Amino acid sequence: NATRPPKGFSLIELLVVIALSGMLFIMGAFSYQYWVTQQRVQFDAQTIYNVLNTAREIAMLRGHAVSVCGDESCKQNWQEQILLLGDSPEQNYKLTDNNSIIIRAFPQTAQQIFTFYTNGYTASQNASIYICPRQHQQFAQKVVINQAGRIYISNENVEEYCKNEI
Repeated sequence: NATRPPKGFSLIELLVVIALSGMLFIMGAFSYQYWVTQQRVQFDAQTIYNVLNTAREIAMLRGHAVSVCGDESCKQNWQEQILLLGDSPEQNYKLTDNNSIIIRAFPQTAQQIFTFYTNGYTASQNASIYICPRQHQQFAQKVVINQAGRIYISNENVEEYCKNEI
């Protein structure tokens, strides 16, 4: 009787493969969590940018003021939604629920509203709208609006601001 080589894998080989697979899965899960956080922040920043830019364009094209705020009374924060007011029908934009939205406008008003006039300018406001993830503040971004109505997205000096505010 010639001895045949064993068929299949030994128990030790299977355990090594399972352990390596588990480690790769855990590393991938952490990377995925970072990626999801980054994507949600970018989505909210882009949504806010697009809504503000749309309001500005509508105001200039249709010849009447258009406002953007969090609800019909413009007293709520922007945590869940943004409303485009002054255009019919009013348009409602949803935000992800994993980020804190912090608005810093100058001069500060009781209402969290941005109004664009027919010349594209805002109501004498410069503002920064911070999108701060509850975890991983390194992905934080801000949407900046100047009085001339120009809007852009930035990540300069945002991480430290979010760490202090949350």
